[in-house]
Amino acid sequence: MKHEEDILQRQVEAYLRAVGLKFVHVPKSLQRHIWSKVSRVPIHVAAEAGRAFKGQPDLLIFAKGVTPRCLVMELKTESGRLTPEQLEWDYYGMIVCRTFASAKKTIDDFNAWL
Repeated sequence: MKHEEDILQRQVEAYLRAVGLKFVHVPKSLQRHIWSKVSRVPIHVAAEAGRAFKGQPDLLIFAKGVTPRCLVMELKTESGRLTPEQLEWDYYGMIVCRTFASAKKTIDDFNAWL
């Protein structure tokens, strides 16, 4: 399942670059590296990073305009479940997209507000 989410993530990031939108994504590989024993990251820094990244949405997408805006997007497969920490982002208007088509439509609608 994670492999399918990785593919979806790459597709969406490629589309965001193609339409010229800025976005932030903290790769899971970076998170795993911070917590690994070979990273030499001090334990208090790793713990702080763990709290900061836990439940973080896959993408924060930004658009310029009269009023700058941010789209909070979580990518999941059809069977993927949100963690309790991810559900907390619902209060900030997080959109869950389970296919590239739904992500593209959400991005296009967001970008149309410019």
